[in-house]
Amino acid sequence: MMLSMDTGARRAVVAALMRLAGSSGYRDRADAGAALANFAEMPEAARPLQQLLPDASDTFVTLVTADALLRRKDSVGLALVVRALADADDQHAQWIHSAVRNRGIRS
Repeated sequence: MMLSMDTGARRAVVAALMRLAGSSGYRDRADAGAALANFAEMPEAARPLQQLLPDASDTFVTLVTADALLRRKDSVGLALVVRALADADDQHAQWIHSAVRNRGIRS
């Protein structure tokens, strides 16, 4: 038996996480990135994830978000990480690569 998803509730969660992603606190943004990764297949989650991966203020956010996306082990998470890596500066690229290594993915 396949369970249906409550699209309205999922959108409400993503909206709340988007607000958290805009926080000035790096821990809030890291938590938002980790949680938003669970909703990465939703179009509403893609933009904040793309903004959190190259977090301008703290590379911890980059590491946590990339790790959560890779933990999905699907093409959606991988595509977001690959796109971020292609556009990343050297510092962010190192942290994204660390997430890849932490997940045991050979580069």
